[in-house]
Amino acid sequence: MSLCLPSGCPRKKKCTPLSRIDAENGFICVGIHRDKPKIKQDRYAFCWKNSSVDYRDYVDRRDLTHTASVLTSSLAMLTELEVTHVMV
Repeated sequence: MSLCLPSGCPRKKKCTPLSRIDAENGFICVGIHRDKPKIKQDRYAFCWKNSSVDYRDYVDRRDLTHTASVLTSSLAMLTELEVTHVMV
């Protein structure tokens, strides 16, 4: 099975996207940046841009894992709260 990577960095930076979601007014993207990082392990670019936010950071795999874990746990908690009618 071959991987289908997104084509090109939406910011036109030296970055190879691994995953990207494009929206009408922006995008969210994670990729491998090809510039030498300031901190050795920070090889990944994490970008989020829309009409209100323009965020870019260089992170390591641990940062990405922790971010994904917090987001996933938050979504699970929100779903549980909605199902139990504590929050709508």
